[in-house]
Amino acid sequence: MSVRCDCECRRVLTTSPRRGLVYVTLAALLFAAMSALVRFSGQEAPVGQVVFFRAVFAIVPVALIYAIRGELYAAIHTHRLRGHIGRGIFSIGGMFFNFASLARLPLVDATAISFASPLITGVFAAMFLKERVRLYRWSAVIIGF
Repeated sequence: MSVRCDCECRRVLTTSPRRGLVYVTLAALLFAAMSALVRFSGQEAPVGQVVFFRAVFAIVPVALIYAIRGELYAAIHTHRLRGHIGRGIFSIGGMFFNFASLARLPLVDATAISFASPLITGVFAAMFLKERVRLYRWSAVIIGF
């Protein structure tokens, strides 16, 4: 099975459940390590500083990968500048508050509370995006919670 990407590169992506399992496992391990590092560094440094350096160290490899692949212009070019700025503001805000919670709460508690995100997303989708969130979706969210 293949899926087309929405980017201008139009490369065909093939699905591989085994590779996907490896990727999601690595992502979970790396996010857990990042949370532990944020917890550790958040006790010594201001949260804003931790967020800043996380963003700086994240953007460099991403920009390099896009540059090597010749997709840097396509990655930063947009026809919806306001939407991207708004998303960036929400992303930085979310990261700031997530890191602040990791610095102030026990790691297990902060992680457990973050699992409420699908509930909040469902409510916001109904309120702000005017999406019809039907019973089967609420059932799936509640069962998954």
